[in-house]
Amino acid sequence: MIAQPNLRSPRFDPTRIRNNKTKLPLEGLCKCMLEIPDLKVFLLGGTDGNITVWDSSSLKLKHTLNIHQGWVTAMTYVKSKGYLISSSSLNIAYVHKINENFEIIEEKLQIENEGAWIEEFLNLEEEGYIVSCSEAGLKFWNLNTLEEHFTIRNLKADCYCKAYWEYFPKLHSIGFFYESGNIRFFNIRKKHWIHQMRLSPEFSNFTLVKFKKKNDLLVTLVNGDTIMLWKVGYQGIRLIKKVSIEDLSGGVIAVKGSKFLIGSDCMGKMCALDIFTGKCVKEIDLSLEPVNWLFLNNEKKIIVSNRDNQIYSIQCD
Repeated sequence: MIAQPNLRSPRFDPTRIRNNKTKLPLEGLCKCMLEIPDLKVFLLGGTDGNITVWDSSSLKLKHTLNIHQGWVTAMTYVKSKGYLISSSSLNIAYVHKINENFEIIEEKLQIENEGAWIEEFLNLEEEGYIVSCSEAGLKFWNLNTLEEHFTIRNLKADCYCKAYWEYFPKLHSIGFFYESGNIRFFNIRKKHWIHQMRLSPEFSNFTLVKFKKKNDLLVTLVNGDTIMLWKVGYQGIRLIKKVSIEDLSGGVIAVKGSKFLIGSDCMGKMCALDIFTGKCVKEIDLSLEPVNWLFLNNEKKIIVSNRDNQIYSIQCD
């Protein structure tokens, strides 16, 4: 019998997810979301180029930042520097120093990303980097100087398959997960590849679910109906469990510090799922058809952007 990593959270009870939703007073497709727990806010990046700042508790709009011309594709917040970093579909990213009221104090840097827009920022403050991630490669920016330090290119060299990525603190490495089934690890401190392995075709076309835990447990969702649990360590990555589940092809999010995923089928029916048993412990049918998700851990809320360009909050306590 496999020992389960200690992921249980006494603060999150999925059976208390409410069967109703609260609509936020905002129209438009939301391309990216970001929670900043220390400031008790979450940010929504829209197709109008605006970044809206919302109070996590009251769900009231606090501030609107009109930064970009194209739609907002990615955001991150650097706590130690007070930097808000955001990018747009015009392949331009900005670094702004902001205060606690989200007023811009200074524009620190404008970055032009050649070849593709930035899909995500990896916030690696412990390594001294912010990483901008796109199909053109991963660029590592020094947090102290805001200068580009080095780049990992040719991410699509693996049969031009889409790559997912995640940072693994114990390995000081970024893992790259290709839809073809290949997995590679790049050590940031040594600046070279340390592990590479090939999964069988059975594992193709998966979605990476990001559990950032000390034990480096990784969850992959395969074709919307199978969960695979992986242990990532110094010797590489190994499969520890495979669980069949109900259809979650509409997407999933991980609840930090717990053993649960919250997912949806393509029709918008949602459920909270135990990753070790595959059992649905709470099912709700709100007909949302999510496009983007964000779980507010401190407030126990799910923020959902749906295909009708509406944004909702679902209470989970």
